Formats: sequence, C-alpha cells, structure tokens
Amino acid sequence: MPKVKIDDFEIYYEIHGKGEPVFLAPGLGGAGSYWSPNVAEFGKYFKVIIHDHRGTSQSTHSKIRYSVEQMTDDMIKLMDALKFEKIHLVGHSTGGAMGQVAAIKYPDRLLSLVIYASWTKATPFMRRCLEMPKRNFIC
Repeated sequence: MPKVKIDDFEIYYEIHGKGEPVFLAPGLGGAGSYWSPNVAEFGKYFKVIIHDHRGTSQSTHSKIRYSVEQMTDDMIKLMDALKFEKIHLVGHSTGGAMGQVAAIKYPDRLLSLVIYASWTKATPFMRRCLEMPKRNFIC
C-alpha cells in the first residue's frame, strides 16, 4: 500500500498507466477507489494517480478543521512528493471544488481541469459535510 508522508500525516495513493499525469480527485467520500471503474481506460492514455483525501479511507485521520482549501493543499503536497510539476485534474463533486481552488491558487500546476457534479460555494449543509471525515462519517 503506497503512502507518502507529508508533514504530520500520510496520504494513500496509487499510480497506474503511462503518459502525462492525470489526478482523479474523488468527491466527499474521499476514497480514490471511487475511480476504480475508470482507471484502466484512463491508464491507456495517461499516468493515472488516485488518492484518498486526508481523513478518509487509508489516509491519516487528522484532528483538524477539514476544508476544500486544505484538501487542495494536500493534493499539491502529494504532487510535490511524487515529483509531478503539472497535472491534468479531473474532479468529482468535492474533487471538482478542489479543482476550482487549484485553478485560482495554483494555476501554474494544472495542464487542464475537468469538473463534474460539483458546486461553487459551501452552503451550511456542505460545511457540515466537510466536518464529517474527522468523525469517520460520510454525508
């Protein structure tokens, strides 16, 4: 099980295929395995990187205030640890919100961005959902 240590936490990740790097960012459930049905096809054309968000699945469950900005920073730190300067990013739901933050905060790190089934601002409900990973619940 590959994990990379970043600061005081670990992020679980997998790499499949060859080619330009494409990160597939999952939604609020945070498990990279969400993308399992797509990895083989993407892997024919790209080096596919999936990861579990901090606070979910096989990554460290930190006692922090979770946010889209924090998840985006974690993804950039994962890119740095894996030596990916620029990536294609495909984000589903919360992963799409992460893509929006990355496009604003780290535009030079993205080759392209695909967002689907996402949202543009956190409503009170979404804020409560973002707090769930640290309590091991899924919204």
